[in-house]
Amino acid sequence: MSDTVYVSDFLRDRRVELELRPAEVASMIGVSLEIYRYWESRGQLHERYFQQIATALDVSIDKLEAEATATKVFTPPEILERSQGSLRTLHA
Repeated sequence: MSDTVYVSDFLRDRRVELELRPAEVASMIGVSLEIYRYWESRGQLHERYFQQIATALDVSIDKLEAEATATKVFTPPEILERSQGSLRTLHA
């Protein structure tokens, strides 16, 4: 079992800790529920939303950036590329 904590786990765990539903967090951030669920399941965040995500989840932007960076470090490049392509499709 891996000790790696991915940003998707961090988002979900923090949301649950705050007793928030995905739809509530999505609304606080200003994105669709589909986008927020994508972030929780895939962990691919758009830096444009870091401040809103940090505010909604009551964490520092530094903590959020650290979690996102850890995911990039431990995720194979081919998986990152596939995920980023999927995110571009969702934003289109």
